[in-house]
Amino acid sequence: MRLWGSRNGLGMHPLNQMPELADRQTSLGINPKFGPALQELIGDPSWNALMPFRMGYPVTETLLSPRRGIDEVVV
Repeated sequence: MRLWGSRNGLGMHPLNQMPELADRQTSLGINPKFGPALQELIGDPSWNALMPFRMGYPVTETLLSPRRGIDEVVV
């Protein structure tokens, strides 16, 4: 999803803290705040948020994320 968005000119920023905190609250038996908030955002109880993103079209010129060349990662 992130590669598709980047290829199509979208700025994308991962928001993994929300699902991590929801899982942590569940595992520790803490009063759940993030789980219900995520479910409200999703709007469908049969779906779960695994890796949400904030995304949109940049309003200013941005730098590309650094990438290693293929020769650096393929052995």
